Amino acid sequence: MKKKVVALLAGAMLTFATSAMAVQPLQSADLYIGGTYSTINMLQGTTDHGKVSWVQVAENGGSIETSTLNGQQLNYLYCVDISTTVGVPNDYNNTFVSNSGQIHLNGTPLTVNNAGSVAYLLQTYGINGQGDQAKALQAAIWTEIYGTNSANQYILDTTYYNANGGSKIVNLYNTYVAEANTHSGAVDQLRWLSPGLSGDPSVYQGLVTSGPVPEPSTIVLLCAGIIGLAVFGKYRTVKTA
Repeated sequence: MKKKVVALLAGAMLTFATSAMAVQPLQSADLYIGGTYSTINMLQGTTDHGKVSWVQVAENGGSIETSTLNGQQLNYLYCVDISTTVGVPNDYNNTFVSNSGQIHLNGTPLTVNNAGSVAYLLQTYGINGQGDQAKALQAAIWTEIYGTNSANQYILDTTYYNANGGSKIVNLYNTYVAEANTHSGAVDQLRWLSPGLSGDPSVYQGLVTSGPVPEPSTIVLLCAGIIGLAVFGKYRTVKTA
């Protein structure tokens, strides 16, 4: 009986620790966005009578360095929304944070298209900075979100990059898009951000970042739960033998 109680306690601790590590939704968080954007050359496609017309557009994106959420340094910070902008550097003290793949645009909640694919890309390739990998990843994120929207599509301008020494960006982008089309990540393990300011009804460009790093106390609880289960498993093995 005593051993069953130990096992139950260990399992409860493990469950508690695991749940504590999950990303929790926040309201009115303080998002500081530092650093700068990169200019990423995209093609915007509009459909008229079944025919897609493409125009070159320059969009600002990449992972914005030196950014924090409630004082916590962010591993990366990528753009989700492409139709609005957010000024940098700036402190957005009324930022809505979601773990359900939603952003807000002027008070209207919007579910990010293909959020699972975006989550996979970030959880697999997410990196801070403005290098080739970050640029290719940002372009792939936009393609996943807008690529299936017949009214407004965005793809990387591969012709421009191949002609201007950016073949690495093109190759990375093609890899990311191909993998995203067949994989899905954990949407609730990311933070989907809608930057805002107190007293300002506007919601700025939707952003996405990684989930929080587990606090030391959470790690201790998780380890204690695992050790408890391991000890009980060893006891069961010895008793059986």
